[in-house]
Parts: sequence; C-alpha cells; structure tokens
Amino acid sequence: MRRIAGLSLALIALMAAGPADAGMRAVYHGESEPKVLEVETGDGGELRIGKPGDPAYAIERDGRFYMVQPGADGKVVVFAVEDMAAVLGEAMPPFFAALFSEAARTNPSPAPKMERAGSRTVAGFPGEVWKVTLNGNPPNVQEMVFSSDPALKPVGRALGRFIESMMLMATPMLGEMAGEMVKEMRSVFAVGTPLESVGRFRLVEAKPADIPAERFALPAKPATRAEIAAQVKTSNPSSR
Repeated sequence: MRRIAGLSLALIALMAAGPADAGMRAVYHGESEPKVLEVETGDGGELRIGKPGDPAYAIERDGRFYMVQPGADGKVVVFAVEDMAAVLGEAMPPFFAALFSEAARTNPSPAPKMERAGSRTVAGFPGEVWKVTLNGNPPNVQEMVFSSDPALKPVGRALGRFIESMMLMATPMLGEMAGEMVKEMRSVFAVGTPLESVGRFRLVEAKPADIPAERFALPAKPATRAEIAAQVKTSNPSSR
C-alpha cells in the first residue's frame, strides 16, 4: 500500500511539474506577403498569428482580437479590432461597425457559389477541394482545400480573424467594399479550416506544441476608442 501511495504521489508531482501550457503551432507559406505566417494556439482558447520575428502581430484572448503594431515613437500600439471597426464605422454605413460584432462573426452570410471538386491531403491533413467563385467583375474563381479536423479549428479561426483584420485596416481605401469582402470571406471559412488556396497560400506544418503563456500576453495597454480616433485622424489628414 505504501508503494502504491508513493507511486501515486510521484505521478501527481510529475504531472504538476510538467508544462502547464499546451497548444498547437501551424505554419502557412504564401505566394505574396506574408511569405510565412505562423499561428499559435493555447489550450485556453488564446491565439497568436503573424510573421515570425515581426513586431506586428495579432492576439486573441478573453474573446477579443487585438492587433499589435510598432508605433511611430518607438512604443508598442495595441488596439482591439472591434474598437477600430467602431471608430471607422463613424465614417461608414451603420452596418460596418456591427460587422465585427460577435453576432456577425458567428452568423456568416450565405456562402458564395461553391462546387466540390475532390479530395487532397495537405501537410498530412486530408481535406476537401472546392471551386469557390467570389464576387467581382469578372468573378474570381479560386481552388481551395478545407479541413474539418477539430484540432485545426482554432488555426482556421485565427487565420480568418487575421485576414478580416487586414481588410478592416484597408477600409479607408476600399470603403464599403471592405465590409462585403469580410462577409464573403467569413462565409467561405465557415466550410472548414483552409489548408490551401491554390496560388495564394498553403499549410506546410501543424503540430502540437507547448506555447508559453507570455506569447499570448498583450505587450501594452489597449488603446481606447478616443485614442484610436485621434491616431486615425493623424495618419489620415483628409479625415479631419
């Protein structure tokens, strides 16, 4: 009995001493920038995505998605995407700010025209090939591969949030079109985690990894909406 009790205590101690942080690291290669995109997920739902070694990246924690960028004065700038959308929404149609709400993210619009085109394994993950027809003049047809593997679902969520954030940042140039692109992208990503978009990006690796908790920590206090608005006016004089 003493040996059993001793073994049990040893196992408990070993488990307690093991790494507390566990998640997944995935790497995508792109045909254009970013050439390499790294996605890290934590076991608490945290996400981090960006180019390896780049001071600009994105973090999702506590249900909010943040962009981290180097500021002009050398300080780090952190802002929530929803707050940026609200600020830009003041100069855009009312639907735009609501587009980045939780309800909008979890209820995508009807998907564009999609046609099943077979199966393909990418980076060791089996996937379904789809011909996706996006809106445009002429329509943009893309061949994409999606995975329904539950282990990759957080990776797909991070990739989707990152891409829509890039579209958001392009709003001053794209106007309402940015909102339509976000809705279309969400509908496509609802099919599954993208493994490949032929000629654009491709998953090259995804495996379990122990991700330190500090990788998901915000490096600075997030900017308020008033601070974001002031920064937007500074960087876009025409908006004054």
